[in-house]
Order: sequence, then C-alpha cells, then structure tokens
Amino acid sequence: MGLFGFGKNKDSKEIKTTAEEKGSAPNEGNSTSNEADPASNEVTSAASTRGSGSDEALSEGQSYYFLGIESQENGDDAAAQQFFTQSAQTGYAPAQFQLGLIYENGTSAQEPDKAEAIKWYKLAADQDDAAAQFNLGYIYYNDPEHRKEGLDRIQKAAASGDEAAQEFLDSVKSLVEKKIQEEGEAARRKVLLKKLMTRNELFFTYSTLTQHPFVEADTAAKAKRVFIFTSEVAAHAKASELASQKMPATTVRYLKKDYLNIFGELYTLGVNSLRINDGGEEYDPYLYELVRRRDFSDVPSDKRPVDNPDLQFSMLSYMQEFRRDTDDSEKDEVYRQNLDRSMVDSMVSARYLIAFRQTPEDPSGKTQYIVMSNNSSGTSFVPVFTDNIEYHRFKNQFAKDTDLQLMAAGFGNMAKMTLPEEVKGFLINPMTTAVPLPQEYMTKVSGQKKI
Repeated sequence: MGLFGFGKNKDSKEIKTTAEEKGSAPNEGNSTSNEADPASNEVTSAASTRGSGSDEALSEGQSYYFLGIESQENGDDAAAQQFFTQSAQTGYAPAQFQLGLIYENGTSAQEPDKAEAIKWYKLAADQDDAAAQFNLGYIYYNDPEHRKEGLDRIQKAAASGDEAAQEFLDSVKSLVEKKIQEEGEAARRKVLLKKLMTRNELFFTYSTLTQHPFVEADTAAKAKRVFIFTSEVAAHAKASELASQKMPATTVRYLKKDYLNIFGELYTLGVNSLRINDGGEEYDPYLYELVRRRDFSDVPSDKRPVDNPDLQFSMLSYMQEFRRDTDDSEKDEVYRQNLDRSMVDSMVSARYLIAFRQTPEDPSGKTQYIVMSNNSSGTSFVPVFTDNIEYHRFKNQFAKDTDLQLMAAGFGNMAKMTLPEEVKGFLINPMTTAVPLPQEYMTKVSGQKKI
C-alpha cells in the first residue's frame, strides 16, 4: 500500500485477463511453462516462442511480471522483487509500479527506499499508469517543496479514472473548505469581539447563591463558561429561566471602564469560555480571545500570586447546585453523598491566603487570626481566601481600617494549625461562596491522602 493506505496494488487477475486478450499469457495446463530460475534471464513460456522485436520485449516483460505476482502470492518477496525488476527493465509499466510499491513500503529484508520508489513510479507514470501516477503524486504532495507537482499528478491520475486519487482529492477539498470556513469564522468572531469591547455596557448573569457570575461546565467542549449579553432584556430573560429551575440569578451591569477588571477576574474563577448573546446571535469565544492572562511561569513559585482557579470553579458549580431551593434534609443528604470529588481534590491541592495580626501588647507574640461567626449556627471560623480579589472583598467591608498581614498555607498545614477553642475550622471566601471547611474534616482527609 502507499502512504496512509492511499496507494493501491493492482489486481493480478485483472491484468492477466488483459494479457490473455492480447494473446500473450502463458499456456494453461503446461506445468513447466511458467517455471524460471530467478538467477537467470531466460524464461520458458509460450511468450518466448514468439517472434523478435517489440512484441517479444512485451511478452518477456509480461512473463516476468506474472512470475513476480506468483512469487509474491507465495510469500517469496525476494523472488518477486527480482522478477519485477527483470520485467520493469523491459519497460513494462505494471512491474515498474510493483517495484515502486516494494521500495516505498519495504519488505521484511529491506528498508523502504523513497528515491527508488520515486524512480520506478515515475517510469510507470510516464506510460500513463494511473496508480503509479497517484502514488508518485502522493509522495510529492507530502513534501512541501514538491506539493504543487504532487497535486498536479494526483489530479492527472483522477482524470484517468484512478478511484484512490479521486477519493484523496475529495478529502483534500473537504479539508480546504473546512479550513476556509474556520478561518472565516475566526475572522468574523474577531470582528464581533472587537465590536463587543467598544460597547458602553455589558450585562452578566450572576448567581445570587455565590455572588459570582453564573457558571456552566460543558465537558464535551472542554468549556467552563459564563453568560454575557448586550441586551439587558435578554439578560433578564436568562435570569428568569434559571430562577424557574430553582437557581436564583440576577443581572449585573458593567461599564466599559470595568471590562478589563471583570474579564481578568474570570481567570481567577477558572472560566475559559464565554457564551455571548449579541442581539439574539450567540457565539462562544475563548476568554483569551478578549484578554490575555499574565504569565508567571518565569516567577519562582513562592513569589507567584496565590490563586486557585480550579477550586473556584468547582466551588461555584457545586454551591449553585447545593444551595438550590430544596429542604434542609435534602441538602444534608446531597452534601453527604454527592460532595463533588473535583472540589475536594482542588481543596486539598490549593494554597490559601490567611489574614492575621500581631499586636505589640501581646507578650506571647502569638498569631491572632481573624474570627467570623456564623449567625445562624453560632459556629466560628477563620476566613481564608483563594486569591487577593477575594481577600480585598473581605477587607474592604470588615477590616478596612485594620492593619492585617497575609500568609499562604496549604491544606495539610491548615489541618494542623492550633486555632482558638471556639473556632471549628475555616471559611473559604466568606464574601461569595462561603464554603465551610471544618478542621476535623481536614484532618481526616489529610490522613486519607497522606498530605
């Protein structure tokens, strides 16, 4: 076979029938008429008894060719190659094609030789052998320097009726059309996004359960998206749709001056895609097509800003579902049995920001954690943050005039921290998702995962 299965091997029976019609096939029933010594240039066949000149040369070429086919069918590659060579040297195109196949694909005893394959394919193609023309064209097509010649030869083979060549041209045409379509769509989307960023306002669908943009995961498309509208009416319609599914949502308006901030924040939430509704027309660009995130790969790990996009997205997804309008017993059951594994894994691998203060009056110099109380249960937690944006949300509302310091800590270290007696654990991002993280649970998970 040719490269990637496009090349083809001629059917020996079909060729033999053609030879018999010309009166040059070996005598049937003569058991010795097709025997030959591979090391000899002599052939004993009906064809060898014909007259001299061009007819004799043609007969000799065909005879060697059929012996090559027979040897090939018997699994004797060496003999087949020798017979095909003897036939090809007489100018017989089918044998030249067979030699091209042998050199292109190699044998158990011989490595492929592209230069020899090209040589024999070309000799056969010059005699209008369509299969050889296609295989030669395919080799050239896969060489960027000879692609045009390759395509020309494949087109010529297709025009001669070679089905494999036509199939290849159809596939190339399909790929070209697809590429043109994709490039056209990319150019169109680029224009739409540029236009989007010039609008004076945009409307985001927000979840009132998380105080963040409503998120949706599309596993098939590997998309983690949010919903953006150019029309406030359309945005309200989306919020109403979600509310009907017991997922309370609202519409938040952003002005042009805020675009870079909100789109940049989406990275910290683990969002990578946008569902944009522009006057009823929807399209799904990637976030990077609007804004690029700063690359911190060249910054030492301990100097990089703390952020946890995977944890943020999994918390948003889970809390949107967990906090839906269901009764408490159902919530407890959901929480016990369906705690999202990706969220737990993200929690364990995350680094958190913890706010604290040290007062000069305290002779012990112990770290004083900020403590928050849950109004409904009276349970106290230490607030922790997935990133600086979440920390500043908290500080601006509860500790604007307080001199706080920040430290980064991992899940395992937090599980071992000595907290005030009334404190049960940590509260992740108290201003938005507010996910509780009891220290008892952390100790259990740390033991299971050997952190």
